[in-house]
Amino acid sequence: MSIFERFRTAGGNRKDVCAFARVSERDEFMRLLLGVILGFFLTVGFAYVYDISTTHPSERTAQTSAVQRPMVNWDVVSVNWQGWSLHVRNTWNKLATR
Repeated sequence: MSIFERFRTAGGNRKDVCAFARVSERDEFMRLLLGVILGFFLTVGFAYVYDISTTHPSERTAQTSAVQRPMVNWDVVSVNWQGWSLHVRNTWNKLATR
């Protein structure tokens, strides 16, 4: 039975036709969470690819007048990530010893 036949046989009850399209609040939250996580990784990934594809200061010729700087200072990101992961690891170890 097609969707249109279900609509006709239901006497025009639109609620019956769209019953298969209902999404629970949990599903909506999971979609939102997945979208945020995917967006984060895409943003960081594209910034990384952009920075890799731009010329580095040591490779620049004297003819270019515009200074091309990377979007992200990856050295700072690395230091911050290591500090955060060390903090999480220490916190986990404290919780695990209890």
